[in-house]
Amino acid sequence: TPARWSARPTGPECWCRPIGNGSQTVSGTPITGIDSWTDYTEYGTPRQPVTTTPGGITGIGYGWLGTKQRATLNSGLTLMGARLYNPATGAFSSTDPVYAGGPNSFGYPNDPINNQDTNGECWFVRCRTQSRWIGRAAARVSRWNGGQCYNRYGMRTCSGGRIRLYRGTGTTYGTTFISQSRRPRRTLIGHEKVHRRQWNRYGVTFAVRYGWHFYRARRAYGRGYGGCNIYEHQAGWRAGGYTKCYGKRPR
Repeated sequence: TPARWSARPTGPECWCRPIGNGSQTVSGTPITGIDSWTDYTEYGTPRQPVTTTPGGITGIGYGWLGTKQRATLNSGLTLMGARLYNPATGAFSSTDPVYAGGPNSFGYPNDPINNQDTNGECWFVRCRTQSRWIGRAAARVSRWNGGQCYNRYGMRTCSGGRIRLYRGTGTTYGTTFISQSRRPRRTLIGHEKVHRRQWNRYGVTFAVRYGWHFYRARRAYGRGYGGCNIYEHQAGWRAGGYTKCYGKRPR
């Protein structure tokens, strides 16, 4: 894990280094060595008595989950992506923006050692598992359809078959890319890998999210412009073949 350097308001430089999964940090000067140690529980509450504000004079600091760039405010709340997380209660302060992102709308993972929700939208293991299930199901359907599946530049890719199972040059379902071509180019695979990460982030709800923004783009620009949406823009319009979207605002 890379070290993080910061300047103390009244003293020499401070060297702050997270340990393990980020639940422990040490700090000290380059000359005298370690002068403080902070340890947190799996839910982010300090194990030692807190003598200073987490954010210092700026109001924002990095302690628990600092390796994931999740800042803790002087109020004790942690900015966890889309929502604020309260370590004292082990719950978020607002409802989950992703449907079925967790067992309930406010909860943090019950096993925070092996599972985290650092984006405030979906438990990492839950959404990634959903993405894998969808990808495996897509691969099975493609094989049943007479297609072949193989690894192409680090992406499970399927092509061929009796029935067309994709839109345009290809469609990613979870962790599987069903392609029109038997040898898709590297740039297109890179584009589809971004969609794979989107599936991993949102889980099964990504299909609904994509469909809504596809509809918005098509409504704004006309038939044939559904690809001018934010998710295709994140993946790269050029790599995905959406060159006619240049100069338009992603929807």
